[in-house]
Amino acid sequence: MAFEFPHRDPTRLFFPTVHVHDGRVHARAEFDHALYCQLTPSRATAHGWERSRMLASGFVDVDRAAGLVDGDAHCLRRTIRGLAPNQDTWL
Repeated sequence: MAFEFPHRDPTRLFFPTVHVHDGRVHARAEFDHALYCQLTPSRATAHGWERSRMLASGFVDVDRAAGLVDGDAHCLRRTIRGLAPNQDTWL
């Protein structure tokens, strides 16, 4: 799933990862997520995020991505697995 939307802090990237189960937000939740993003060249790396070995055009159909993915840039990935704090993810 990929999407973009306006938000109040354009200098930060937001991933809505809070889990709501049984109508409640528990302090910890069971996660099995892989988050992906691309950053500007000045922020091409981030702590805890793994950089792709090749440019996005090597593994993404850039034409089908309709402008959402820059084929000439790397992607970053962060995986969250197991019991973890139930919170949104910011970069």
